[in-house]
Amino acid sequence: MANQLKALRIAKGFTQSQVAEKVGITLRSYQRYEAKCERIPDVLTALGIADVLKVKDLRKIWSGNSLSQV
Repeated sequence: MANQLKALRIAKGFTQSQVAEKVGITLRSYQRYEAKCERIPDVLTALGIADVLKVKDLRKIWSGNSLSQV
């Protein structure tokens, strides 16, 4: 997850701080989502991140963990 999230963010030209601000979460929370799957966001936050990064399928970001199995 962390590599996918970071790669998408960089490809879209955003900093971690920019994504966090657009989603309405703290920078530290966002950093934890990118840091080796330390945290999985709640559904609303995951949707917010996906919206900012223009990803329609959440599995493209959070594959291989419990979110992709829902």
